[in-house]
Amino acid sequence: MLQDTRELKTRLSDIYRNAGQYFQNHQKLMQQTVNGLSASEAYRIDKEYWSRMTEEDRDIGESLASDLIEVMSQVATAVRQSPLLDDADQREIVTYTKTMRAALYFRSYSYWGPEAIHDEGTVFGVSPAQQTEETIGIKSAHRLFRILGCRSNGRPAKRLLRNRFCPCSRQACNSVQKERYSLTF
Repeated sequence: MLQDTRELKTRLSDIYRNAGQYFQNHQKLMQQTVNGLSASEAYRIDKEYWSRMTEEDRDIGESLASDLIEVMSQVATAVRQSPLLDDADQREIVTYTKTMRAALYFRSYSYWGPEAIHDEGTVFGVSPAQQTEETIGIKSAHRLFRILGCRSNGRPAKRLLRNRFCPCSRQACNSVQKERYSLTF
């Protein structure tokens, strides 16, 4: 088990590092592309960046997403088998994985659980769970990936992997913690 957790840590760290480089490269390309354009045109291109990427660049993003899903599925399996973690932790891992995967495609992922439709104590029905993805800019996608990468590697996985593992530096983790609180509603 200890060897497995070390391997998971190493693979998560590699994915995190490669994704950081992926986002930085595309941020630079995006800045070169929109140089001299109006702010509204630059915004539109940023939001549509994935559709403007070359096939080779898209393959890199898809490869990163595939690697992420493979590793996080192993983390989810370990969460399922852990006596200290429950279904809520597993659901959190799944949501973080889907959000980080969407960020690699320059999108945000949202999930809403089922919701009772009621009025003054009378239940009329239940709205089913829903999920959606919206396009976002490269910088926003990178920030989202970074925040959730630290959160998923540092929270349920921390208990699972028995120590405080986060692929970023401690200082970055602290700044991400501050950003995370500003994103809560």
